[in-house]
Amino acid sequence: MRFLAHALIVGGLFATGTVWASPIVRVGDSRPTNWSQGMTDGNVNPVSGPLTGPTSAYYTSLLGGGGPSSFEQKVPILTPDVPITTGIVTRDGLVVSWDQPADPNALGVASWEWGYHADPDLTGLVLTTEALAPIGVFALGIELIDEDGFARGWYRRGPMPPVWDPSYILDVSAPVLQPPFDQFLQDPAFDITRVMKIRFNQSSYPQLPFQVPDPTNNGDAWDAWAHLDVVPEPASLLVLGGGLLGLLKRRRRVR
Repeated sequence: MRFLAHALIVGGLFATGTVWASPIVRVGDSRPTNWSQGMTDGNVNPVSGPLTGPTSAYYTSLLGGGGPSSFEQKVPILTPDVPITTGIVTRDGLVVSWDQPADPNALGVASWEWGYHADPDLTGLVLTTEALAPIGVFALGIELIDEDGFARGWYRRGPMPPVWDPSYILDVSAPVLQPPFDQFLQDPAFDITRVMKIRFNQSSYPQLPFQVPDPTNNGDAWDAWAHLDVVPEPASLLVLGGGLLGLLKRRRRVR
């Protein structure tokens, strides 16, 4: 056991040039941590504070042109580990519920976030999630927020397939547009080595009603997230494996 722990540390050194500062996140459907535990531990929370610069700029860009004329931030209700079936696929998801704006011409923007208890370096990590955005969700966004409040975000305009969609795979180190998102924005001072929060934004437009009601009956609008994984990229894992193999060979030679 002591050797294995040492090997993992040295493997991390080989992979990144330093020991990984980032706690590995694996929460949600079929993960080691379920959504209920994530909420109990204080990692998963609804957002009531103001939108970040990139996200505010994104939703501002959606206004006008015969569409929404303004947006309102809504504080969602989070319901963990709700089994939701689409077709033959069932996931125990985190359901995000919010009320539509009173103004039929306004977007309602609701956010939740995964918060780290320390400021990790997310360099070289990949974020994977699976989302269910029923017809009625106007746009989705995922953003990283650093210790100073600066952000990097990816955004997708609806309509989206009303099924569990596993295509949300982001190399968080890459400051570029990545599918299935259609817009990327970033504060110039954003620091990937000091990320404190991963925020998930969803919005609705009262003039585009939801075709499927909220399964928790907690809001007029809703979507769901099956899981959140933030793990090393495959290349780093290969280097880590090479480091471990080298240590094992060295141990055999010593014996």
